[in-house]
Amino acid sequence: MCENREQQAVKELLLYIKNEKLFTGDRLPSERTLSDELSVSRSTIRVALKTLQANGSLESRARSGYYLKSKNIPRDFQNNGQIDDKSHISDSLEAFYLFEPIAVALATERMNDETLELLEQCLVNLSKAFVIPDINKIVEYHQSFHEIIISATDNDFIIDALQRFELAYELVSDMMSRVSIDQRNQVFALHVNLFNSIKERTPIKAKLASEKMIISISNFLEKYEGIDLPKVIRENQQVLYKPIINQNEND
Repeated sequence: MCENREQQAVKELLLYIKNEKLFTGDRLPSERTLSDELSVSRSTIRVALKTLQANGSLESRARSGYYLKSKNIPRDFQNNGQIDDKSHISDSLEAFYLFEPIAVALATERMNDETLELLEQCLVNLSKAFVIPDINKIVEYHQSFHEIIISATDNDFIIDALQRFELAYELVSDMMSRVSIDQRNQVFALHVNLFNSIKERTPIKAKLASEKMIISISNFLEKYEGIDLPKVIRENQQVLYKPIINQNEND
């Protein structure tokens, strides 16, 4: 299960820090390097890094990487590496829903043509991953798509803050392997809708498109991974978006 992959990656990262004799303030290698060193996928390494960041062991610096903040083992990992994943992810989804759409609206106002082209290329790559389908690539490009958008805010605090909310990608990976083709296609359509809203330079539409995407992913996580739907999402989904989760139930 994905929780086990994440927990194992966290423990391996902690062991790596110990064996490499890193000191507080030292910069960790890149995700790619850690992935190669630990023989773990980049998406799993990314989740493990963000988990340790959320628990106070690591500090993320925008456009720089991760730095060792504390060598103390986080309390959540002192009991055989067990963490309350589902509760933590539910809280993360709630915060993400309240914060990210506003950042998307700001990014829509500030995004330059070069970044827009980069976002469009990411969307093309995501489309190819959906066609194959390559679940790991879907998750990778899904995350890259959002990171490109958020980088366009040109606000280091926003960029750093949003990194703390994105701990569900491994669950998304496991989930995407089980949904129907039609449901995956509809998830991709949400990305297209968000891109078009940004391309039109309409912040309000982009904010709404972002909210709809988060609601969609949250409903998938509730159905396939048992994640409790945050109250704010449950209350707003009937107003904003008819969840696609109930479609194709017989597929």
